Amino acid sequence: MLNKFWFAIGQGLDAHEIRDDVGVDLRNLTRRAYQDSGSDDLRRLRRHVTDLRGKVETRKREGAITPHRAAELNLILGQAGI
Repeated sequence: MLNKFWFAIGQGLDAHEIRDDVGVDLRNLTRRAYQDSGSDDLRRLRRHVTDLRGKVETRKREGAITPHRAAELNLILGQAGI
């Protein structure tokens, strides 16, 4: 799921559907989640997914992520099953 999310960020940046600074921010959060993904702590993963969802929604409201790209990112986050 995190790899798909990372790839979708790149696609959004390439298509100018995600502002550059927001792409950096999302990738930093994704990198932290990926680093923690080796742990068996489901609470940590839930927290990362919740943080990513919140960031996507905030940035969509600000107009820094298009609604279409935000929907795709949220769909991917939903695949975490959390």
